[in-house]
Amino acid sequence: MNNTIAAHPDIRFRVGGTPTMGVNINDKKGNQAFTEQILNGEKTVETRKAPTLRRFVGQRIGIVRTGVGKAMHVGNATVTEEIEYASTEEFDADYDRHLVGKDSPFHDVARYGYVLADVERVEPTPVTDKGSMIARKLPVTDSPAPKG
Repeated sequence: MNNTIAAHPDIRFRVGGTPTMGVNINDKKGNQAFTEQILNGEKTVETRKAPTLRRFVGQRIGIVRTGVGKAMHVGNATVTEEIEYASTEEFDADYDRHLVGKDSPFHDVARYGYVLADVERVEPTPVTDKGSMIARKLPVTDSPAPKG
């Protein structure tokens, strides 16, 4: 695997380190609860077909659940590393981290992985910004992360 790290200087934070941008995690298309798997620490690599999350490497981002009801900010994580999978064999060998099975619609298109660390669940908050297919602005909130 060819690992690269490319921190992006334009990502901004609110006071206290709360991210201002959230990354969309689509739970509908794969018919799999990817968001919950991330929040529970089971899925530690988010996969994409292009290097669309590269600008977030080294940054704290929000996790936005999409595809099931309204878009909701449900957690935060730090994107620590980008992985470029050179082959399907490399991708399949990393299954225990990304949890994208051979029967998933994301299997044959995912070529990049993004390692998520320091994941925390937050009080779910609706996200009204339409943003893009990749990310959207998070609403300003004073809600602290739930304990436990």
